[in-house]
Amino acid sequence: MYPELKGKVALITGASKGIGRGIAEKLASEGMRLILNYSSDETAARETADLMEGYGVSYQMIKLTYPSQKLLPTFFGKHWRISAKLILS
Repeated sequence: MYPELKGKVALITGASKGIGRGIAEKLASEGMRLILNYSSDETAARETADLMEGYGVSYQMIKLTYPSQKLLPTFFGKHWRISAKLILS
């Protein structure tokens, strides 16, 4: 539906369940590369990872809480070789 998204990278916070998981599924269906953040529910995070496997997309599941989310730009540069500007609200 949105071919221009294929291969682009998206960071989704709260990706282990609810709205975040729904967004992850939609973007995976568009062929995007995903960085999926969760903070506590490892079981739900594994379920989301299983869903991503079904889409055949490249993804990384990371466990970060608010204070460590400031490290995300470093994570982007180190693991995905891209630069990013992170805005926390």
